[in-house]
Amino acid sequence: WRETKTKHHELLPISINYVRLAQSSPEFEEILSENPLVRRSFEEQFIIGTEYSFTYDSRLKNNDGNNFYFKGGIDLSGNLAQLINTIGEESSFGEETDYELLGTNFSQYTRLETVYKYFIKFKDGNILANRLMMGAGVPYGNATTLPYIKQFFVGGGNSIRAFQARSIGPGTYRRTEQDQNGNIFIDQSGDLKLEINTEYRFDIYSIFKGAVFVDAGNVWLVNEDTLRPGGDFKAEQFINELAVGTGFGLRI
Repeated sequence: WRETKTKHHELLPISINYVRLAQSSPEFEEILSENPLVRRSFEEQFIIGTEYSFTYDSRLKNNDGNNFYFKGGIDLSGNLAQLINTIGEESSFGEETDYELLGTNFSQYTRLETVYKYFIKFKDGNILANRLMMGAGVPYGNATTLPYIKQFFVGGGNSIRAFQARSIGPGTYRRTEQDQNGNIFIDQSGDLKLEINTEYRFDIYSIFKGAVFVDAGNVWLVNEDTLRPGGDFKAEQFINELAVGTGFGLRI
């Protein structure tokens, strides 16, 4: 629902996803066999929860001067399913469990994600566009890891453009056998995400416009994974672990 011209709410009271890995190649299975946590994120499972997001965009009201955009969302999964399973049992809500729904595991987590954008418009019409993206997902109770489709990634055309999609992180981790497996980066995902972009957009001629940009960011794990060394988040050093890329782009 739209509260005002600039404020928009979206609520999914019940969001249901069913994840099942139907087919996989020997190379894919080899990577999964190397890390139990990564394999767990691909297991057959239900994702049942509630999602809510709020968006504020001042550009819908004023597109002439400086503008601000914000979107924040929360995704809660598995809480009701675990609460129902704990009724009449000694285990408490939130404790580590291994319950099933219709014979299939269900995932339990809390996931938050925010996007901030600030656009500075100059008198000549050129724009300095800034973006800050942050995300955090914490598995608990019936899950030891986030489902793969709910994990965070960076890199690629809409992220840190100097790096291939999903090829950064977590932290300082990097696959030593990456070249042998081609462009498979399935274990380079994280529970935490930080991404910063700054882009100066200017006119060239007619519909052709240019942009000079700087991107930085990475993903991290909430818990240490011995098979992905350097992947966990440490407050005192995460700044030094940001991947940075810069470049020039043509906009039409």
